[in-house]
Amino acid sequence: ASAFYTFTVAATNAGGSGPTSTANFGSQTVSVGNATTLPWMMANGLDGSIWVSSGGLVSSTGGSPSTGVVQQLVKENGQWVAQSPIPVGLGAPSITVGQDGSIWVANAGNGTTPSTVQQIVQQAGAWVAQSPITVGILPTNITVGQDGSIWVVNAKSNTVQQIMNSGGTWTA
Repeated sequence: ASAFYTFTVAATNAGGSGPTSTANFGSQTVSVGNATTLPWMMANGLDGSIWVSSGGLVSSTGGSPSTGVVQQLVKENGQWVAQSPIPVGLGAPSITVGQDGSIWVANAGNGTTPSTVQQIVQQAGAWVAQSPITVGILPTNITVGQDGSIWVVNAKSNTVQQIMNSGGTWTA
């Protein structure tokens, strides 16, 4: 049986109060993921969308990790709508938004060998996952540094790793 997970999006406005600033705010439940993934983390896109990483360290059909997915939630006609899932590496426990608006996701892998992170960029109006970048074992969190570099925590390697852009190429 397929299992989809839902969560509630409740928009808030920290910048003001009253009817003008709270108009059109509310809550809504949106389905994300699929039968072999669980939603893990969310990040706010620079365009106001919400990004969700979903992954399964153990799939529902066996003992091996399942392919993770990333989904964008956009507001269409006043309703939040989940866009088509973007496949990424095994598991997907963490997600962040780069300074350029690209999406970064940590791929947990199998937890015993080096894993990867992936950048998702917009190309010709579609979001596309880029080639994986190898990092340490079992990345569990990812964030953006003040200088725009990407930082990843590798839990089983007991390391924190920086990913830098040099001449348009990201390397760990």
